[in-house]
Amino acid sequence: MKNNGAVGKFGVHGSEGRFGTQTDFFTGIFREMKGMEMMMKIAIVGVTGVVGRTILKVLEEEQITADYYLFASARSAGMKIKLLGKELTVLELTKPNVEKIKPDFALFAADDGAITLEYVPFFAELGCTVIDNSSVFRMDP
Repeated sequence: MKNNGAVGKFGVHGSEGRFGTQTDFFTGIFREMKGMEMMMKIAIVGVTGVVGRTILKVLEEEQITADYYLFASARSAGMKIKLLGKELTVLELTKPNVEKIKPDFALFAADDGAITLEYVPFFAELGCTVIDNSSVFRMDP
């Protein structure tokens, strides 16, 4: 399966990829993003899990200013999460919710391969640069 444009400038790297640890992975990406024009719309998929929480921690440390949209399962939808001094509501990951936002970037921290297989190409079709931390597309050229 081709990556359908889902892998952007930053590539796909696992938790021990080119940046080293998972925290280093996201820190490296966010430092590269700092020079980009603001206001970016950034979706974080799987935000309530361990990797999603790591992403939030790094975003706080790096002070990356953007419009953030937090996605998780229906079970987590409605949760409130503070990020950079703002309280954000977790949205259920559905195609209509994603289409309303049309994010510029999506950070995938979903631990379910089926979610990644379904939603990474969908985000990419919307013109979004996807950074996927799973192993699903790791071996794709």
